[in-house]
Amino acid sequence: MPLLRYHVMMAPTSSSTATDTSELIDTDSGKRVRLKIVVENCVKRWFEEYLHAAQEGDHEMMLLVGAMYNTGYGVQKDPAKGKYWLDRARPNHQSHKNQP
Repeated sequence: MPLLRYHVMMAPTSSSTATDTSELIDTDSGKRVRLKIVVENCVKRWFEEYLHAAQEGDHEMMLLVGAMYNTGYGVQKDPAKGKYWLDRARPNHQSHKNQP
């Protein structure tokens, strides 16, 4: 996945808040992208990185991935997968269980 660099630009306004009008510019292409979309993409990318670390055995990341699945933060909400990762993070867990 290519790393995109952004510069924050505020559109001039007299009545709107800055968060309503914030835009970002992709410095590679000059395309304007809404801040909300950039943040959503970052959160999804974080989830993917945390999931990879959890799959490699990082217990802290297992807890984080479980919480992200339970809340739907960065990934579609899935309580069964959340429980799987939270259970797997327990110190006495047997790692040979199948992933949902």
